[in-house]
Amino acid sequence: MNLRSQDEAQETITSIAEKEQQIFKVLCYFPNPQFNRSSKENDIMLLKLNDTANLNKHVQLLPLPDSGEDIKPGRKCKVAGWGVTSSGKPPPCLQETIVTIVDRRSCKIKCKKHMKITSNMLSAGGKNIFAKKDACEGDSGGPLICASRYSGIVCFGKGCGKRKMPGVYTRLTEKYIA
Repeated sequence: MNLRSQDEAQETITSIAEKEQQIFKVLCYFPNPQFNRSSKENDIMLLKLNDTANLNKHVQLLPLPDSGEDIKPGRKCKVAGWGVTSSGKPPPCLQETIVTIVDRRSCKIKCKKHMKITSNMLSAGGKNIFAKKDACEGDSGGPLICASRYSGIVCFGKGCGKRKMPGVYTRLTEKYIA
């Protein structure tokens, strides 16, 4: 999954202002110094915003996972983003779907041609009879929320919603949240 440039995203997405929205500018960003572009290991970045969010009934904090917590295969999680949909175009509003965590060993086998899956990664996918469920191009950096906890970050995949090919997420481990 690749992020589109900010200019490209602004040109292709028309948004409607909501009274609850809060808009911030990114002052600087801090990629993980151990990030490996080819392996996608340590694909996580901190952003410094120009202001602090006003917490209210529409904007709340998500708790981080307990140190060392791993997500069990079969767990249903939510993923959200502005990435392309089955139409191949970005959506007019934030999209959310439910995916199921895939056993890491199974994911390693399915992804071995494309990428090495490590203990700092989670895999998830999902389909129903009507639609494919997955993160897609443009969703990178978005949240994976499991049991009301911010558990992962959309990282990469091979296609979007392909049968037997889960999406891969950076797992929020003690390495990143301690």
